Amino acid sequence: MLELYSYYRSTASYRVRIALEVKKISYLYRSVSKLRKGEAEFVDEYRKINPQKLVPTLIDGKAIITQSLAIIEYLEERYPQPALLPLDTLARAYTRQIALLIGCDIHPLSIMRVRKYLTSAIGLNQADKMNWYHHWLGEGLNALEDILANSKLCGSFCYGD
Repeated sequence: MLELYSYYRSTASYRVRIALEVKKISYLYRSVSKLRKGEAEFVDEYRKINPQKLVPTLIDGKAIITQSLAIIEYLEERYPQPALLPLDTLARAYTRQIALLIGCDIHPLSIMRVRKYLTSAIGLNQADKMNWYHHWLGEGLNALEDILANSKLCGSFCYGD
């Protein structure tokens, strides 16, 4: 059985849990709440599984896969039905483009460890941190809106209806 190391508030973990549910794949949920609390023993053990000490991490037998989009691609290839991606090559590239824009350009700026770094290591005050955050979040969301507005592949959802 697949094991998913996850945290209930992690949006990256949500992506994987949604894919698992759509595909109706059974898995064992492993909470990393002790990681979030900084419990040293758990952190040391989890680091052996995922050197980044982040979620999600999927274990399939001896295979360990991290990064939500890599996990979702793995699930799509290993369990092709029902398909998460369209069959058409261009449509697949389009959906990946949207996923990568969100997963690589928008989401990382929203996570707590990045925002904490802005105040603790760089020394930004709360207002400057939020200005920085809103600027880059706006850049990503505006780009996404432009892509969706100009795409013939967009429907009621980012891709189709």
